[in-house]
Amino acid sequence: MEGTKMTDAAKDRGMIILDSSGGVTIQLGAWAHRYDDATQAAEEIGWWLLDSDTSDWDGHEPEAASLSPTLDQITNGQYITFMLDRENDTCLSLAEEIEKSQRNQWYNAHELCRALLSEEGF
Repeated sequence: MEGTKMTDAAKDRGMIILDSSGGVTIQLGAWAHRYDDATQAAEEIGWWLLDSDTSDWDGHEPEAASLSPTLDQITNGQYITFMLDRENDTCLSLAEEIEKSQRNQWYNAHELCRALLSEEGF
């Protein structure tokens, strides 16, 4: 986003939001996008893990950036969220965390795990 200055720490943090309709929203620093295809989301996550500078990325969606599921929405099964930390996460560790989640029966969760594992050798 032009005109937005972020600290290095903020650039290295993100979130994956899975929704019950099958979508995957990724918020990576100041850049966010919602995907219907988990493979595309995993590819973006892989690139971000290599370099957190998203300042020249296309496709930022303000609606995706503002998505912030409430505890009630998460508890009621509308969303599953996963925090990202570029310093500590890998595609493999993210796939393992998603697979261990209590609601990993969701198709988009399984597809994201599969796609992240294919990105591990990125």
